[in-house]
Amino acid sequence: MSETGIESSAEKEGAAGSRGAEWFLNELGRDRPDTAQLIDYVRGLYESEDSEAESCAELLQEHLSSAGRVDEALQLLQLRAERHSADDLFRSRVREDVVNLLGGGREARVIVEQSGFDSGVRLDECLRRALMLRGLSPGAYCQDKTWGFGVVREVDYLYARVRIDFEGRSGHEMSMAYAGESLKPAGEDHLMVRRLKDPEGIARLAAESPAELVRVTLQSYGPLTATRLREILVPEIVKEGAWKDFWDAARKELQEDAYVDFPRRRSDPLRLRSEPRDRLREKEDRLKGERDPDVILDLLEEAARAGVSGDRMRAIFVDRLKFVVRAR
Repeated sequence: MSETGIESSAEKEGAAGSRGAEWFLNELGRDRPDTAQLIDYVRGLYESEDSEAESCAELLQEHLSSAGRVDEALQLLQLRAERHSADDLFRSRVREDVVNLLGGGREARVIVEQSGFDSGVRLDECLRRALMLRGLSPGAYCQDKTWGFGVVREVDYLYARVRIDFEGRSGHEMSMAYAGESLKPAGEDHLMVRRLKDPEGIARLAAESPAELVRVTLQSYGPLTATRLREILVPEIVKEGAWKDFWDAARKELQEDAYVDFPRRRSDPLRLRSEPRDRLREKEDRLKGERDPDVILDLLEEAARAGVSGDRMRAIFVDRLKFVVRAR
């Protein structure tokens, strides 16, 4: 055991795989540690219920706070809060930690008050809201579930209100409490931010790479039905008369993209995946559940053209062929 009470990587393998406690301590001691990787390491410890998770989190919290890495410190507190949601003492301590992280002045206390720390809101949600409100400054980009994409015009800490220019609703006012609850930050890779900064580039993407534009839109807004997707893109990015050709081209490519869930029903949303689809498993499941002989034959022909093989699939083929023969 080390002096910190954390086992070295030679003594144990932590939840973070090949990265053990020795790596954690070495990285923490560097002049410019990779804080994102350190937070991921702590997350892995928590997820595996490792007994050293909290001690590592405390070490990292102290480092981030002393280094003035406010956003990362708040993110780590949010991660820790998920494990201490019912701990009133931890909540009280975190509340003051957040005030100090934000500078300790009036603005810091307004953010804490408006984030719900004193209103019974879950602690991890309070921290998410505090991160959101901290990022609200004139010129910041954001997204609202009702009003869409917007640019912050003014933040009034005296009256705890925010003024935002949304598309189609300039100068919209909302309380900071509501802003923290409903707004989401829009980063530099958000579709509308890219459109503001590089309209020609987005127009070119719409003309030359429809599927990629849809992926960017899904990345920015989350899962979307085809109808909602059209509402976002038409007519500002894709002209009304060009939508059919645009969507036909995008759909053809996206249906073959293993990282996109493309729904069969129009009312279901498209969504991006973090892991590729298992096409063999999908074909298996579809064949197993199909009872229409004509559809079964179509699926078998499709699988044969695609060169699908494997003992499991062959067994399913035989079973479904027998079903077709009996049905006819």
